Amino acid sequence: MSEASSVPIIDLAAPGEDLYAACRDWGFFQIINHGVALSLTERVWRETRSFFELPEATKAAVRRSRDNPWGWYDQELTKNRHDQKEVFDFTLEATAGSTPFTGANRWPAGQDQFRQAMLDWFSAMERVAATLLESLSIQLGVEPERLREAHGNPHTSFTRLNYYPISGAPGDDGAPLLGIHPHADAGSITLLLQDDVPGLEVYRDGQWFSVEPRPDALVVNIGDMLQVWTNDRFKAPLHRVLPSRGRERYSIPFFFNPAYDAEVGPLPELLATTQARYHPFTWGEFRRRRADGDFADYGSEVQIEDYRVA
Repeated sequence: MSEASSVPIIDLAAPGEDLYAACRDWGFFQIINHGVALSLTERVWRETRSFFELPEATKAAVRRSRDNPWGWYDQELTKNRHDQKEVFDFTLEATAGSTPFTGANRWPAGQDQFRQAMLDWFSAMERVAATLLESLSIQLGVEPERLREAHGNPHTSFTRLNYYPISGAPGDDGAPLLGIHPHADAGSITLLLQDDVPGLEVYRDGQWFSVEPRPDALVVNIGDMLQVWTNDRFKAPLHRVLPSRGRERYSIPFFFNPAYDAEVGPLPELLATTQARYHPFTWGEFRRRRADGDFADYGSEVQIEDYRVA
């Protein structure tokens, strides 16, 4: 593990207790020796940049909607504030169009290499996320099947391509528009591939820490669902992306999410010496309400605090 003042770096080949400590103390860390081939990483970067260079009319042809969250979008909100970015989202082909959304993945016409590269990347991220979840379950003293079952039948993970243009534009209130405004991720675990342009920051102990780009690493952060399952042993940290200055920036997060019908609540195995801090709920309910807050201003963005026991 790196210095205490830096975002931890964990060797996934032998994570040991450092992995648990990184989840407990930061909720944000980088992993190396994750087993993803460099050739795949290079192919995904090439196709990602090519997609965002397409004419806007081509991208707009696969524009997402409120009911179908898959495709391209350039008006996303975080905490009800517009982000300065474009995104392209896609999910497991088997779950596209299932509850609580309708509609299949939207792939740009004539871009077969793009589609195949993205699906190959999705499969690679599934494997890494499953390995992490199993390691964390063991370190929590929970049977791996407990959380693995919640991410089956099938899981509802998705991959996002982010493009951050060079910008210093202010928002309606005069404050700078960030690439992404401060937020915590909704799902279980997020795996992020970032390029060599800095901008990602995580909030800890009253200050923001830069997550320095590292070409051999994936950035990992704990999401809201794992915070609830662990009854606050692991926290989903606030993070943000600063405006891009001088160079465009790209990143590719994979959001490892439960099945829509999975019940989320503190695991009974972790309640021997403490009370449950959250009421149970289903992931599908939470996901629908969070998506509404991201897509447009359909009211306050749902938070896990809405389910906290008084």
